[in-house]
Amino acid sequence: MSPRLLNLSALASLATTAFACGPFFPSTIIDRGDASLLSSPVASFRKILDSLGLPPPEFKAVPSPVVAYHDPDYAAQTLSAELADLRAAGASEAVIARHLQRRRLPKASDDIYREPDPLTDLPREFALYFTGALAFRKDDLPAARAAFDAVLALPAAERRYKTTWAAYMLGQVATRSGEKEKAVEWFSKTREFARTGFVDSSGLAAASLGEEARFLYNRKDWFPACELYLRQYATGDLTAFSSLRFTAAGAISDANPDVFTRFARQPGPRAVVTARLLERYANPSLGNLGEIYPFLLDDESPDRDSALRRWLTALEKATLTDSREASLFALAAYQAGAFADSARWLKLAPSADAGSNWLRAKLALRDGRIDDATALLSALVQQSAEPFGTSANVPQIQGELAQLRLARHDYTDALRLLLRSDYWEDAAYVAERVLTLDELKTFVSTETIPGDHGPRLKNLLARRLVRAGRPSEASAYFQKDYAAILAAFTTALKAGNDATRPAVARGLSLARAATLLRESGLELQGTELEPDYAYSDGGYPGRPSFLSIRNKATGLAPPSDDEVSRAIIVPATPNRRFHYRYLAADLAWEAAQLLPDNSTELVTLLMEAGGWIKARDPQAADRFYKALVNRCPDTDLGRAARAKRWFPDT
Repeated sequence: MSPRLLNLSALASLATTAFACGPFFPSTIIDRGDASLLSSPVASFRKILDSLGLPPPEFKAVPSPVVAYHDPDYAAQTLSAELADLRAAGASEAVIARHLQRRRLPKASDDIYREPDPLTDLPREFALYFTGALAFRKDDLPAARAAFDAVLALPAAERRYKTTWAAYMLGQVATRSGEKEKAVEWFSKTREFARTGFVDSSGLAAASLGEEARFLYNRKDWFPACELYLRQYATGDLTAFSSLRFTAAGAISDANPDVFTRFARQPGPRAVVTARLLERYANPSLGNLGEIYPFLLDDESPDRDSALRRWLTALEKATLTDSREASLFALAAYQAGAFADSARWLKLAPSADAGSNWLRAKLALRDGRIDDATALLSALVQQSAEPFGTSANVPQIQGELAQLRLARHDYTDALRLLLRSDYWEDAAYVAERVLTLDELKTFVSTETIPGDHGPRLKNLLARRLVRAGRPSEASAYFQKDYAAILAAFTTALKAGNDATRPAVARGLSLARAATLLRESGLELQGTELEPDYAYSDGGYPGRPSFLSIRNKATGLAPPSDDEVSRAIIVPATPNRRFHYRYLAADLAWEAAQLLPDNSTELVTLLMEAGGWIKARDPQAADRFYKALVNRCPDTDLGRAARAKRWFPDT
């Protein structure tokens, strides 16, 4: 049995979790206008905690093995510590094996007492402690208390290993008995015993900080609870992370103004509340995830902006001058819409701080100083720092600068930034709709393109070249497999158009080209965005086209007339979804004119080509149905088509 109980919650924070289920939601930025340019940066609760520079911990937590869903396995940790202590106490391997067998008995128990004096092989402190642990598991609290008291009654030299354990468990017994003050006393004694040299192999001194803090939390004494949880966090006990989040949420929801006043005066608790408020702002809406994971909801304080304003007032009254925190306070002010206050805090912030300079850029944009904002963002993208300790802020900055570059017709730099920041859909828009074909060729040939975007961009270019009737240039940019398919397609097409060859041979070659285009058209000449959506393997994104959304972007960096004039050029003919299927059908129709009536080749081709488009566009498929009826009347499929008045099932 683990002597250790969770302090508040072992739930890991999901503040930045990306859920893998659900529909496909691409991440975009240049189609959102001011909604992205002026949006607030986000901050990481954990990164802010880790930057506090907490004093060196007096105790060390002992990490637990992790089981499913990141839950600590305290039972495994307890067993490992106990066996190590037994060996250190001089127990033989035979004794350890026997004890391990005892611990594995179902529900710990009664069978042990049927043996004569069953625990005499264990060192006395271990035997007494194990007796108390069994009683505690059966909820026999008087017996458990008596056994743990007996451990502490042994001479100090005879209870080196189980003193901290017994004291901690006496705190748990008192907790179950409703004796809160006595429980706090025992948790405090646990730390005192560890401090004076008794073995703490399970990290119970660190855990006792959280247990004591929980009592303070439950009576809404937020500040001392926060101080204890900070001490626990400093020991390396990660369960304190969730406890600090809940405690800060409690303080934020408390209407008593003295709560914020007290928190604002002390660096550690002050940073905890600031971090929690900033984190809460980053997750304004969870939709039905809140029903599935209710602990994600911020029910403690639904009025976030009001809480931010109250917190800013408390900070102002505290007359703080520490520049290390000024950028966080400036961010809190920005999130609350107090832009003048944000600017005032930024005057205290370090001039080289990345987060501070990002906020300065956003305030410059709000003032209409676009050149100043561009200069600040340009400097930031050259840095490796993560503003406000959040990696997601780095691509956001690059994307914001890309918006400003686009508005100034600097399309290649905009593409460069969008590729670096992994905004692929935005990058594809610039590469496919804004840059000319030759501008894109130059870019691909001269730029070092990060990660997987290099092959993707080359494929996009190759498909543009094929659509433009320049397949010989496309081969150099296709991946090897696609280049081979393109070669087979162009060979079949050339043979089909060779007027010196027999008609049937030409027809079969064109039919081969049509089939290749239908089967591999998305890879050979599909558009990355609309109408074909190659970026999602042809899956429909379920929203208006990127171009239509981009054209509606307004504010500080709307699309210029030059960008619009480039982007409105139709990327594919016909400009319909899966346009290559229609091209394949046209090729098949050409092939059909060269094949003899009632031939197996003609019947097969008409059925296949009609099937490519009949579900999506019955009207376009109608010519294949009519040809099947009129040109293949002596075939089984021709007769079936006439009887059904449509393509027969096969």
